[in-house]
Amino acid sequence: MNRLDNQLLINKTKMNMNSGNLQVKRSPESIPRKFGNFLAGLSGKALILGALMVAWTIGGANVLQAQQCGFAVPSDPANTTVTYTVSLDTVPSNSCVVFNQQSVQTEIAPTGSGCQLYYSLVENPSVGDTLYSEINICCNGTGDVMDGQSFWVFSDTSNNYSDEGSSVGVEVIVNVIDNTDPNIDAVDNRAPEDGASFTIYTGLRYRVDMNTDVVEVLGPIVPDECNSILRWAHPDYSDNCLMDSLFVTFTADSINTPRDIPSDFAIAGDGAIAALNGELVIPAGPGVNGPREFFSSDTSASGITHVNIRLVDVQGNSSELDFSVTVLDTIPPDFTMGGVVYDEFTTDSTCTFIIDDNDTSFDAMAIDNCAVVSLTHDYTPAPFDSTLAGAEFPLDTTYVTWTAEDAAGNSVSITDTFIVVDDVDPELF
Repeated sequence: MNRLDNQLLINKTKMNMNSGNLQVKRSPESIPRKFGNFLAGLSGKALILGALMVAWTIGGANVLQAQQCGFAVPSDPANTTVTYTVSLDTVPSNSCVVFNQQSVQTEIAPTGSGCQLYYSLVENPSVGDTLYSEINICCNGTGDVMDGQSFWVFSDTSNNYSDEGSSVGVEVIVNVIDNTDPNIDAVDNRAPEDGASFTIYTGLRYRVDMNTDVVEVLGPIVPDECNSILRWAHPDYSDNCLMDSLFVTFTADSINTPRDIPSDFAIAGDGAIAALNGELVIPAGPGVNGPREFFSSDTSASGITHVNIRLVDVQGNSSELDFSVTVLDTIPPDFTMGGVVYDEFTTDSTCTFIIDDNDTSFDAMAIDNCAVVSLTHDYTPAPFDSTLAGAEFPLDTTYVTWTAEDAAGNSVSITDTFIVVDDVDPELF
């Protein structure tokens, strides 16, 4: 706000943009937030009046008059509100509009000898209170008032309010329309660039390198599971007005669906999305900084998750960034039972060793960080290739090889040995 004499105003009623006293009209979903990267306001001069749509609340037909100065606007002073709607598309700074005498005199013109238009943030200034020659309305919090907040215009012979020389104030409300999307900048930080694709492997922790759009290994995950951990930062951002929220959405590839998909989340609140220079990472939960887990698939060679980052400003304009994460599993299954040497004896009735039909104690067992999808043996005389139950082994030594395979095609084998000895004495006839 500019005084004619360029002196600073000391006024206890002046609103402080950082005090928290300023109330801003927002949608129910909007949450107050710290101010983003501010743009400079207009330098003054007249607005293009073609960009102004003026709506009048008319309470009467009289012309406002004070003892010396007045306005050429119709309406009763007690009920007069002049509302402007200004689109920032027509404003060079794209953040602020400036109201001064040249801007509004077509709609609000001073009347009386030597009278000029002045502005105040208070409806009823006291005698001697300073009035101002112009007022800045900014959507980014840097101006004298925010859009939608009231201020008052007076007709006066000087910049000091006096009962004798000033008119009764007219309330003015300026609604600023912003159609500019936020700017997402993923360069030179750990935020993935739009369209990036990352391939990571189960059992390892990664982060997106801040200098190259690739991932770097941070270390193993203990114990091994069917997941990989990736950390990255929110992208740098800027907006001509104010940011509101950051939304991160995870969706699965329709072919290679991961065994688990990270949860969607939104970040809102003071400073939550200010992640410049890759300092903050995607939180693992509300208020918790940490990595995000991605999973391989239980049914295919990989698990592909698509990540969408969407920035939204207070006017509802948004910009998006997308990248994908493919998790490959290269860890083979592990046998928990197998590699056994069995010394068995022939049965009484045959010259072979026969496993009971319901006996699975001779079967190998395997586990996997994801899932074992196949566990088979190569002993073809057995009734089934998945169990040795019901199998018959001849005298001497027989080798049985078991193979375990997971969903990614990783496999491992182990061999059991069956040594069958005939301990039945011959019978004389």
